[in-house]
Amino acid sequence: MVAEFVPARASLAAVGVGKAALRGLPAASQHELVLLRRQFVAGLTRDMQNNVHELVDLRTVMVGGFVRERQLLIDLFQRCGKSLTFHFFYMSHPIFPNYHRILLSI
Repeated sequence: MVAEFVPARASLAAVGVGKAALRGLPAASQHELVLLRRQFVAGLTRDMQNNVHELVDLRTVMVGGFVRERQLLIDLFQRCGKSLTFHFFYMSHPIFPNYHRILLSI
């Protein structure tokens, strides 16, 4: 349990001493520490979910991802464009002046 909170550069001896100290606690205390750790992790996870906008700038993540993966952006536009092409064609074509009324009635 201590190993999870000790920096990676800490010596293995310090971690071993911490684990030995925890094992030396009464069973009830060990159980209480396990429950406290679970509550802490659950609370931290809940807080991160509720405040994700403060932790991650989604716009930066998305733009950065699309810049790195240009083909993904091209595929996205092509897929979205296929479904919209016929709709825009029919909406703008003079042969189908009432097409938008048909779509709205569906």
